[in-house]
Amino acid sequence: VSLSATNACGSAIDSTPVWVQPITAEAQFYLDVVAGCSPLQITATDQSSGSDMVSLDFGDGPAAMDSLASFTYDNAGEYTVVQTVSSFCAVDTFELTVTVHPQFEVNVAISEDSFCAGDSIEIAAIASGPANDVYLEWNSPGGSQIENSPFLYVSDSIGSQTIHAFAVDALHGCQASDSLEVVVHAPLTLVLEPSITTGCSPLELNVENET
Repeated sequence: VSLSATNACGSAIDSTPVWVQPITAEAQFYLDVVAGCSPLQITATDQSSGSDMVSLDFGDGPAAMDSLASFTYDNAGEYTVVQTVSSFCAVDTFELTVTVHPQFEVNVAISEDSFCAGDSIEIAAIASGPANDVYLEWNSPGGSQIENSPFLYVSDSIGSQTIHAFAVDALHGCQASDSLEVVVHAPLTLVLEPSITTGCSPLELNVENET
């Protein structure tokens, strides 16, 4: 910067350097996911440059100051994630939108959760909304069986067994699963062993229960 002046006595000039720092702070970040069903967890990775301070507002809670930050949205809605960066000379912001769809669930529905081997049991996978690829997987000591929902199942194996239900949200592609443990009992069998099976009256008979 120079300054000059002139009067009756003459002229004079003076100058001094002034340094103008470039505006280098630039906000930028990356989200691993921008849409999904609640509860939706996202992770933000800082990609900003030239800043001394970085703040990330997920739009539904306190701001994060870390270069790698995670957040979980529990409620459906549309949220704006805003990053603010600053340096000595500049402030910059960058934002992305996250869409959280309503929670999608599937549950195992069974007519009875305790029954005997050989009984026919109706099992279904009940989804909370329109769903595709709804199926059930039955894990028993005899192996695994996969069926479309609903279906009638007859178990020949006894003991504790697990039923899994799976479904895909037809609207947003979200996946859901559920499991239920059931107990299959052995059928009741009675066995009587008499000491004799024939004789004259009066006949004394001893019977032993070998059930």
